[in-house]
Amino acid sequence: MPSPVPPVVPKRLSTFPTLWAFLFSRQRFANMAAAHDLAIIIQPADQLARYNAGAWSTGTELEAMRQASLARLLRTRSQFWRSGLAIVGVFMLLVIMYSGLGRPLELVFPDDMGKVLAALGAIFATWGSVIQLTGVESWSGESADEKLRSMLFQTMFVLGGAFALIGVLW
Repeated sequence: MPSPVPPVVPKRLSTFPTLWAFLFSRQRFANMAAAHDLAIIIQPADQLARYNAGAWSTGTELEAMRQASLARLLRTRSQFWRSGLAIVGVFMLLVIMYSGLGRPLELVFPDDMGKVLAALGAIFATWGSVIQLTGVESWSGESADEKLRSMLFQTMFVLGGAFALIGVLW
């Protein structure tokens, strides 16, 4: 009897489709993460032979992998947005403290655009760093959410560095 769950084709994650699915499509990310996790699991030759013979998994196991991937996605996504709000909150607290010390923050646009861009760069770089540091690691360090954290860190850190550099050169 055929499984009611569509088959999962093992495939490792690639950066931009993964980030896009993380931000905009829960179900697509869960499917991509399940395919990535399956590719990791069947990497040994004996598991690959079992998978190719059709004796590796049932639809129930694949659906359990999808649901576990979806749960990890939701946890990672909530940590992503919470850490972003925390970084912006700390930045705002620093601005308030700075103003409270008798030095009001005076920005004249477009002359001070470099300061704003440098501050945005610092926010993005710090946000990426916090996301990378708050992750839970598995034994292999290759699960889909761990790869996603690394992708988020690299993307946000490079974006933050670019903003900071543009702000300095402004």
